[in-house]
Amino acid sequence: MTLLLVICAAVVLVVGTALWFVIKPGSSTALIWGVAVVVPVMIGAVIWTRMQATAQRQQAFAEHGLPGTAEVLRIEPTNVIVGRRAQARMQLRIRVEGREPYEIEHVDFLPFAGFGLVAGQRMRVRVSPDAPDQVSIDWSVPPEGSGTRGSAAERMEALDLLRSRGQINEAEYQRKRDEILSDL
Repeated sequence: MTLLLVICAAVVLVVGTALWFVIKPGSSTALIWGVAVVVPVMIGAVIWTRMQATAQRQQAFAEHGLPGTAEVLRIEPTNVIVGRRAQARMQLRIRVEGREPYEIEHVDFLPFAGFGLVAGQRMRVRVSPDAPDQVSIDWSVPPEGSGTRGSAAERMEALDLLRSRGQINEAEYQRKRDEILSDL
């Protein structure tokens, strides 16, 4: 409904700009203002629509998704970062009660950079009843299991990389560094 209103407003702006241009030929001010208003409004409408679709999909998972668990078989960065959230590509083994376990590839944004998700850990998920390859990870619950964390040197190297890319701040770096060193 809101998208329809935004589109109508954009049409009115375009028509108004065109009429102004017809009434006052040679005046490019109306055209410039029309474009300066219409383009951001349309971009905003597209972004808002996509955000609404994502929220509706998440709500549908919460209401109708089948509860299950996902074991991380493999995880690798995609080198995409939005805000302070890093995207990762994961190979997951999904288990849902009453169904055979199966594997999927899932791309998702981790809750924050340097989240520390590793192979072997298990997470709570919701699975679409109609499309089992569509899952929603419950990031509000920490992953279970120790997984294969790698050596302290590997973990420090990964931590240094996160800091050099600006994905974590100095305080986060120091906290994780101390955590790695305390495990020795």
